[in-house]
Formats: sequence, structure tokens, C-alpha cells
Amino acid sequence: MPSHRDPFGAALNAIRHQLRSGRRVLGEQLMITAFAEDLRLSATPIREALSRLAGEGLIEDRRGSGYFAWRLDAVDLLELYGLAAAYVGAALRVPLPPGATRSAPDPARPLENDPHVARTEQIFGAVIRGARNFTLSRAQALLDDRLAPVRRAEPLVLSDVEPELDALWEAVNGPDRQAIEAAFAAYQARRVSAAPDLVAAMRDAGRAHPSI
Repeated sequence: MPSHRDPFGAALNAIRHQLRSGRRVLGEQLMITAFAEDLRLSATPIREALSRLAGEGLIEDRRGSGYFAWRLDAVDLLELYGLAAAYVGAALRVPLPPGATRSAPDPARPLENDPHVARTEQIFGAVIRGARNFTLSRAQALLDDRLAPVRRAEPLVLSDVEPELDALWEAVNGPDRQAIEAAFAAYQARRVSAAPDLVAAMRDAGRAHPSI
């Protein structure tokens, strides 16, 4: 078994990546032994990583039964969209310092291999970071993890998602707060109306890419 300088960090990053990738969206049990074998780690860092992710709300800890991925449905998705709208609204209530912009990248976020997901997170993150509030930034990062599998499915359900992000980015970097609010409201409304189809597409993608 190869040595890892940070086995807990390796386990945490690998499992988080699987959850974000959409491979764990059907409510399946997350088996410690399977992760340990796949990642070539002992059970201890796997167990610690799963406990951390459960504490973040990214997975479910069923006492006595183990850890499970969440099975997201349309009602859950609407609640997550509601959180996203609330976070953006809270951030926009904090004015930017004179001369500041929201376009700087977030060096703390991990690289995302899906360009659409990465760009969406960049746009939301730009607004949230403008509030200069660590708690809000952390909450947004956790929400991004929950929404990543759904965002991967958006191009399968919604048309013109990239031009939509172009318009959202342009609004975010403009001076008009009302224009930013209107752009995010339109973005959110489109996804709320498509929530059942987005969940179905996400689950179909998860079935097409079985986990370990």
C-alpha cells in the first residue's frame, strides 16, 4: 500500500470529488472497505473523511447503518435553490469597496473538471466573496458541493446555458445592483421550473457511471 503524507486529506478530496461528479446521487451506501481498497488507504482515514462530510451535510450518517449518499429529489433541489438565492441576496446587500470588482478568481476552490460547473461556481463565488464574510463563503462552498451533480446535468436539460452564464457574468461585473438581482432571479426561476427534469437527468447520468 503506497504511503500518503496526508491520508485523511487524500480520502476527503477523493470522496468529495466522487460526490461532486454525480457518481453518488442515488442514495447508495458509502462502503468504507470499498473506498479503502479503491484509494489504497486504511479504513481509519476513510472513516474520518466520511464523518467530516457527514458533518458538512454532504452525506447522511445513519447511526448503526453507515454512511449514505443523499438521494436528491425535486423538493430538495428547490430548497437548495432557495438557499442559493438567499446567499446571493445577503451578499449583494454588502456594498463593494470603492474601485473593487467581483471578477477575481477564488484561489481556495479546487479545480473542477466540468467547465460548466466551474464557471457557474466562479460566478456565484464572485458575488459571495464581495460580502467579505467567511461564514457566508463557507456556506456557499458547501452548497456548491451539493449542487455540482445537478449543474453537470443542466446542459442536458436547458438550452443556451453558456450564453446565459455570459449574461450573468456581465451583470455581476457591472455597477447596477438591481441588474445583478434581476439576472440571478431569471437564472434561478429557469432552474426552479425545470427542477424535476434536472433531477431526472442527474440520476440518469449517475446510473450511467456506476461507483466503486
